[in-house]
Amino acid sequence: MHADNEKGGALPVEQAELAVEVFRMLADTTRVRLLWAMLDVESSVNELA
Repeated sequence: MHADNEKGGALPVEQAELAVEVFRMLADTTRVRLLWAMLDVESSVNELA
């Protein structure tokens, strides 16, 4: 998904499938919390546990 893509066109199947997979991965609360914790600082596995 790039800024230079035209708006309003049909989403290619491959991109739709990739988006679904990303949303599926983010559907887990623990994964979202881990990503959030790692946004600003580098953390070891022990710090995230």
